[in-house]
Amino acid sequence: MLWDGAWHDLNRTLERPYASADVDRILGFGWGLTWFAAEPVGLDSESAAAVARLGALANLIVALYDQILDVGGASGDVLPRAALDAAAAGAWPDRSGDDGFTTDPQRRLLITLTVQYFECLDRLPHLAQGSAIRQLIVRAILAMYEAERATHSDIVTGVRSAVLRRKCGLPFVVMGATAWLVLGTVDQARLRWHIHWLYRLGMFFGWVDDAIDLEDDLRTGHPNRLNTRSLRQGVLPIAGRIVQFGRRLADEWHERVPAVTSAAVLLAVTTSWLGPTGEAA
Repeated sequence: MLWDGAWHDLNRTLERPYASADVDRILGFGWGLTWFAAEPVGLDSESAAAVARLGALANLIVALYDQILDVGGASGDVLPRAALDAAAAGAWPDRSGDDGFTTDPQRRLLITLTVQYFECLDRLPHLAQGSAIRQLIVRAILAMYEAERATHSDIVTGVRSAVLRRKCGLPFVVMGATAWLVLGTVDQARLRWHIHWLYRLGMFFGWVDDAIDLEDDLRTGHPNRLNTRSLRQGVLPIAGRIVQFGRRLADEWHERVPAVTSAAVLLAVTTSWLGPTGEAA
């Protein structure tokens, strides 16, 4: 999937290169969380696996883009908006690296993966019946992209909380909403609930991530929602609210999913996300 040459070229440009296990973990998170997030839609196992593979790729792209902007010293143009628009429209002409967009190794890999994402998206079954869902996914991707750029371009001046919420919530909307593309019919009420739940699932992991990154973000000046009025209220009350939020999301999931095949995913991923802190607890 990663086109070894392009991947190694990119990894050498990063201040903190990825180990192969890091990439496996990112893909595993995306796969497991997408499977979990898509279960309320009620897909068969083959369709669920196809959606989960696409979610793994989406999670990798988001993680790479965030990593490059955080520590790679690249500008937001490492994934140009024109290239993203072309990929979404199925109009990206060339992966060879001979054009002006893809000679840079960071840009080349991100664009290649983004093109692959949309190619895989458009190979899902029932896509002709899900054009409105595809449009929703593309809008979410573009809004997520703009939020990601804003959180890096506005580090000094500050970032609006709405932008930080979009940055956290929209990747999960993109991963989970794809499940609706493979259905022959769409229940609009269930769709609205699912999109809202996916957004809040992303918000939950955003809070977890902010808690983990608080010390680093305070040092580097990166946006962190705990580095505000909430921090002065004390860490323990904030931790309790995050836990309650996660429980509500899990309860909603259980109300709509009769099987329990992936019920442990939320806890497992949260624990893994916390790393040594979670293991010590």
